[in-house]
Amino acid sequence: MNFIDMRQEAVVVERSFLQRVFAWMFVGLLITAAVSLIVATNDSLFDAANSGLLYVAIFAELGVVLLLSFAVNRLSAGAVTALFVGYAALNGFTLSIILVYAGAETVTTAFVATACLFGALAIIGATTTMNLQGLGTYLLVGLIGLIVVSILNIFLGSNVIDWVVCIAGVVIFTGLTAYDVQRISRITQGNQKMAIMAALRLYLDFINLFIYLLRIMMKLQRR
Repeated sequence: MNFIDMRQEAVVVERSFLQRVFAWMFVGLLITAAVSLIVATNDSLFDAANSGLLYVAIFAELGVVLLLSFAVNRLSAGAVTALFVGYAALNGFTLSIILVYAGAETVTTAFVATACLFGALAIIGATTTMNLQGLGTYLLVGLIGLIVVSILNIFLGSNVIDWVVCIAGVVIFTGLTAYDVQRISRITQGNQKMAIMAALRLYLDFINLFIYLLRIMMKLQRR
């Protein structure tokens, strides 16, 4: 096998892994959308989501992410897959409240905008010759700062800070999407667990981008 054949084979493997990652990400998004729709259209389930059970679900989501982040090597591929599916379902449960209060038209607009933006960034991340890996540290620092400011603003209740958080959130997750896709596209070999963990990263990029865009649109509607 010559160099050209080896390179072509490597490209096929890379594309195959990236396709698996995107397939699992879409599965997660479909589960989240389905659960959100079921909860939002069922009075009993919505009342449960709009009660103290919501906080239980949020802490459960955090627990799943921490478990996957720190114990993934000790978990089987089946367990990692089940946790990913469970996380997507829990996220659908917690997001149902936001979706109901936002309204179908605003949610649809935000979703279409997110899908278009995410798709464009994914193409850029997968095809650009520019090395985006140097952005990783800055994006991580920005994400940590975003979380800290968001928590502080819970107590401050500043509308100005909330605007800054929403805009910064869109910018940070825009960068993270392109960064993560490029990073994943360079993986030449990956097993089921690696595919699920990569899908989780892209899933979180999409969901967070959607939430910040939705919040901006809701703010604009109130003006």
